[in-house]
Amino acid sequence: MEQILGNNQKRVLEKEIQTWLENDYENILQNINGIEYLDSFNKNIDDNIPEMSLDFFIHQKFINSAKYVKDNLYLLDLITNDDNVSTTKGEILRPDLLLFNNETNTFIVVEIKREHGAERQAVSELLAYEHEIQNLMPFMSKTDIVFIIISADYRTLLEHSVSSLAIWQNKKILPLKISGIDSSDSSKWNLSFHKIDSWSLLSHTNILPEQISTAELVLYDKDAYNPQINVKDKKDNIYVINKGLELIIKEAERNNISGFVILIKNTVPTLDLNNYSIVIGVVNHFSFLEHIEDNSSKIKDYFLNDENFFGFDNHLQDIPFMDNSLKYLKNFYNPEYEGFDNWSNYREQLEENSTPIKIDFFGEIDSLVTQFALNKTVLKSYFPELSTGLIDFSYPNIGINILDNLFKDNIFIYGEFRVTNIYQFGKIVGELSFLYQMIDGQTNKYDREFLLGKIKWLEIEFFKSYRETAFRYVISEDISKPPTFKVAYNNYIEAQENISKVIDWFVKDFLNSSVYQEAFMLGFSVMGYFKNDSIEMVENIKNEIINFTKKHIQKDIYENLMITEQMNELKKLINLDDNFDFEKVDKRLIIENFEDSILKIIDSNNFPVYHKVVKQKIKYSEANKTWLKDTYIKEYQKKDRCVISLEANGSLAIKHIIEDVPFLNVNPENEVIFSTYTELELHRKISWQEFFNELEN
Repeated sequence: MEQILGNNQKRVLEKEIQTWLENDYENILQNINGIEYLDSFNKNIDDNIPEMSLDFFIHQKFINSAKYVKDNLYLLDLITNDDNVSTTKGEILRPDLLLFNNETNTFIVVEIKREHGAERQAVSELLAYEHEIQNLMPFMSKTDIVFIIISADYRTLLEHSVSSLAIWQNKKILPLKISGIDSSDSSKWNLSFHKIDSWSLLSHTNILPEQISTAELVLYDKDAYNPQINVKDKKDNIYVINKGLELIIKEAERNNISGFVILIKNTVPTLDLNNYSIVIGVVNHFSFLEHIEDNSSKIKDYFLNDENFFGFDNHLQDIPFMDNSLKYLKNFYNPEYEGFDNWSNYREQLEENSTPIKIDFFGEIDSLVTQFALNKTVLKSYFPELSTGLIDFSYPNIGINILDNLFKDNIFIYGEFRVTNIYQFGKIVGELSFLYQMIDGQTNKYDREFLLGKIKWLEIEFFKSYRETAFRYVISEDISKPPTFKVAYNNYIEAQENISKVIDWFVKDFLNSSVYQEAFMLGFSVMGYFKNDSIEMVENIKNEIINFTKKHIQKDIYENLMITEQMNELKKLINLDDNFDFEKVDKRLIIENFEDSILKIIDSNNFPVYHKVVKQKIKYSEANKTWLKDTYIKEYQKKDRCVISLEANGSLAIKHIIEDVPFLNVNPENEVIFSTYTELELHRKISWQEFFNELEN
């Protein structure tokens, strides 16, 4: 049973480890060191706004996979021990141990890998055993059979294989490491939970809107060109359309595709031929390649150097997971694909010609959205409407809001309020307030539908920005409680009254400096003029922009600031002389460069709005602390200009500082550069223990 090595040393074989496990399989859970990490990782997670970074989500998925196996390791029966389980004559399939939990009806397949080369066989053997069990009992789910793999050494192939099973194939697998087997004395053998470390950090905290490929399935009426039928009198069958959505989601889930679907009502239909459409958004996996910093990847080189490869822009030219939905919908409509683009671009079109009716999610996007929506802090402070049971996150004002936060598409996402985004918020509020007034009394069917669509999309923009403001300052000592603004209104007179209260509070109480107040009110006046080239900007708005610019771009203000390069660039753009004589400047140039250049320079001369916020203790389990520290060390090794920043909205972010300024150096094993959001953002070097103490006290 043992191999004889040099100096009379004996090598322990897999069969001996197998016998050791068999003799005490009922207590396997109690014999695993470090297994408490799995329970600790999600502890207190509901006490904080959920972490939406991809790196965190990937690790959490692995942890939850391993924890599922761990939670089934009780009341175990031994079915086989190194016995052939194949029902086919001549085949040999011998799992090391096959256990069964009689209470949860779960099979646990245990595989031991002692030899260095054996990791090449490990995953194929596990899947073969799974298949043989399913030969006997078809239609088993991915949670009916779980895996334990035990190895003395986790090399690259085994690390990546286990990680893939847990994260991308949604298998439940618990990796264990066995140590002490350099001795034949089994009392010295130990099992411990092994944290897989094969994920390469993206340093990319979220999915970007342009990384979502889109397509629109337009539901044209089957009788559109039938002269005997008046399609204007027909009513769409929403049950049919919802069934079409359901079939898309089911097929996408089966194929492990991640994304969302939105049912929209077209507010600019062509002769009533296409009242409804289904917008499909899918994560474009090719789009991540350009964000990967490793320049030695042959895979990356192949795609980035292929000029004919169109997948970076949109990979939905062929949509096989839509087949069942199309077969069904063709019984009632003439569905056609349009709108191949990305979400960043296509959403702008939807905001002009549609009303979102319903949103649903699938794959990993669904996991992220659900994690956010069911978090108790979110339910209490961010979306209390979800706690009523009268509305869920398929409602667009909530579902698209969560999606935007996932994409970090929120002007106040980190709770930072600067001149530029305060101006942008003013534009949103101004246009929404204007449309509330227009919709009241509007009787024309088509005009009303068009306005309702514009209002719905603007409500989403307003709601996500305002909630990010309000939930942090709801009981602040510095300012009065912000007025409530519901997730949606059917009575637009009431909505107009409430938005007026929001404006009053935001300007008088929240904005504590005249420059912010002026920026907000300027945005409120400008509204949608910049967005619509067909509307001539009225003279008084032009004058407001020019006066704001002249007031806040002055020679004496900027002479001593370290923004010489930006100022010189602006002076060239608008032909401004060294004396800052705006009378010689073409007003048209000021208007053209106001949003992209002038506001950003004014930002540089003004600190963000700051109030004392409600003290929020960030509760981290020991496992969470370990993950945060390990991740920071990896990020620091990639780029040493790395900080952990506590944002104004209470979230933590690991950032790489790119500004060319003197910077602190640390030993990341022992220290961290910590940046706390205050009136001045300062970087401090502190120990890890000091860092965690500061978060929790």
